[in-house]
Amino acid sequence: MTGYQRDAPATAPEAADAADAADAADAADAADAAAKAARILIVDDHRSFAELLAFALNFEDDFDCVGCATSCTEALALTETLTPDLVVMDVHLPDGDGVSTAGLIRERHPDVIVLLLTAFVDPDLFSRAAAAGAKGFLAKDGSLKDILAALRGVRSGSVIIANDLLIDLTRRADVAREERRSMPVLTSREHDVLALLGQGHDVRSMARTLEIRVSTCQGHVKSLRDKLGARTQLEAVVAASRAGLLTAHYEPAASRGRAGPRYVARQAHG
Repeated sequence: MTGYQRDAPATAPEAADAADAADAADAADAADAAAKAARILIVDDHRSFAELLAFALNFEDDFDCVGCATSCTEALALTETLTPDLVVMDVHLPDGDGVSTAGLIRERHPDVIVLLLTAFVDPDLFSRAAAAGAKGFLAKDGSLKDILAALRGVRSGSVIIANDLLIDLTRRADVAREERRSMPVLTSREHDVLALLGQGHDVRSMARTLEIRVSTCQGHVKSLRDKLGARTQLEAVVAASRAGLLTAHYEPAASRGRAGPRYVARQAHG
């Protein structure tokens, strides 16, 4: 039978030294983790949301919430004094625009990562945020798990868009594309007539301005109503405005040199 020998039990001084060494190692690990933890500044005027997020972040070893701001002005000031690694900022703040403030932070502190909080993203907001140097969007109604995952992802260099926001952005883009496809295409003369309708001209006045027959002008008005799905001239103007066919600085070719109409008739693009 193969024998074995038990180690002699540690003496009291040896046990104490071992415990002290373990405590020292734990303290060193904690200090190292604290040194590596991302310093986060939260900017949101909804204090309850900001405080709950800060509370949750401080339970994570790799995050350290260093402060909360409730306005653009506070965000800029606290970024200077607290030197965060990452700023989580609401898009809508009482004293300004979170996207513009993100741009200022990135301009002054290029190493600071900025993530924007929002309920939805439209293409214009997405473009502005990218130009400002923001690294992504977090959904305000997203789960804590998703927010933490996004914060960790953006630290590793990823550009983050919460899934719900990405789905909403895609849906909005699809709707806008479908609206463009269904937008009526007007002739050059119909644009002139539409612009004059927007100014408030009647058919006879438009015919004189455009130097065409009244019956011809009536035909253009009818065509406009048909294309815009309108029963009256007023409905045609309202529909054209909603479709983006009326803006504010157009002068029909036949009336150049005279007082221009109040609206622009703009060619739709597919």
